[in-house]
Amino acid sequence: MVSISPRARSIFSITLKTSNFRVKTIDTFKEIVDGSKIGKLATRLGPALLCLSISTALTAGAQSFPTPNDPPESPETRLPLDLIQISETEAFSPYVIMVDKESRQISVYERAGASIRKVISYQTDMGKRGGNKQKRDDHRTPEGIYFLIKKVTQPEIPYNLYGSRAFITDYPNFFDSSDGKTGSGIWLHAIPDSVALTRGSRGCVVVRDDAIKELEKYIKLGETPLLIYDKVEYASKEAHDQKREEISTFIESWRKSWESESLTDYLSNYAPGFTGGGMNLAQWKTHKEKLKGRYKFVKVEFDQPYILLNRDQLVLKTLQTYQSDQHKDYGIKTIYARKVAGHYQILREDWQPSTAKGLKIQSSGQQQSEPDEIQRLVSSETSAGTDSAENNKTNDSEPAPRAHETQK
Repeated sequence: MVSISPRARSIFSITLKTSNFRVKTIDTFKEIVDGSKIGKLATRLGPALLCLSISTALTAGAQSFPTPNDPPESPETRLPLDLIQISETEAFSPYVIMVDKESRQISVYERAGASIRKVISYQTDMGKRGGNKQKRDDHRTPEGIYFLIKKVTQPEIPYNLYGSRAFITDYPNFFDSSDGKTGSGIWLHAIPDSVALTRGSRGCVVVRDDAIKELEKYIKLGETPLLIYDKVEYASKEAHDQKREEISTFIESWRKSWESESLTDYLSNYAPGFTGGGMNLAQWKTHKEKLKGRYKFVKVEFDQPYILLNRDQLVLKTLQTYQSDQHKDYGIKTIYARKVAGHYQILREDWQPSTAKGLKIQSSGQQQSEPDEIQRLVSSETSAGTDSAENNKTNDSEPAPRAHETQK
């Protein structure tokens, strides 16, 4: 009678459970049968049984890889396709928060070397009505690239409606306003355990109170992105790298055309409706034509960018170093672009002066100038169309609006 050790019996049992099999099982099995261990295991299991175990393991592994839209098993397998790059600089947020409306999950991701890693994940609730928010009071949760800009707590908000704390987003953002969307007051907030997490909000993203306390650890106001998707698409690392290469090619082409002062190539990266520095595209072109040839050389460097996608929307935020024979400075450059007919086009540029490490420099109320000496508007989405507690406005998660509330 063959005697099988508990550990060998356990491994053989795992290989037969093909529906729960994962690649790690193969690694564990290889560890056991590797080197001198193979002789002992073969004696206990018998040569035929050992071959059957290995064959079953390999067959199970081949049948159980994730499908393209399954959540990633590990950073080495599947990645959120639109989460292109997370910055490592302290000037920006080292974390990105993603909401998947279909799976009702909110997750935090961080950079892990050249890849991306999920940190935590929680169940979430959202607007009572499905689909992407279009107008105020439609009780839908918007889908797009947002930033958490302000925190509110008691006594500004009642615990029974919003839990211990809430974070206000910048909805409607630049893309929303361009698309004519209305409404405001979209928050990430909590609810007490006594309230069902399937109740449906007026448009906000809702989690349990314990969850929002944990999420707060990863939030840097004004910097942490909140990406909301109807359905998060996952892809292999190879497909993810290919997507990142596509975006990097666009950014690098734009940067090089700026340095070379090739106006035709440079302006081809801009959308007809572009605005920047208080100028439209025609004014921008005239301004750049006047600057051409003024400097002996122009050098532009981008460092520590984070790159965010949602459908056809692209947001790039990077530390920019500008240098010419007459001038050198540092700033934070934010690009808003949209993919049109297979190509990205810049809709808006924002620039804010900073230190070499990306720490923002306060302007003392004066306008700041871009490196090429134009006067740039340092704009903030946080001041346009977002509800705040000071103005007695609330968010979309409240069960029914009160007399003093603004419609969402």
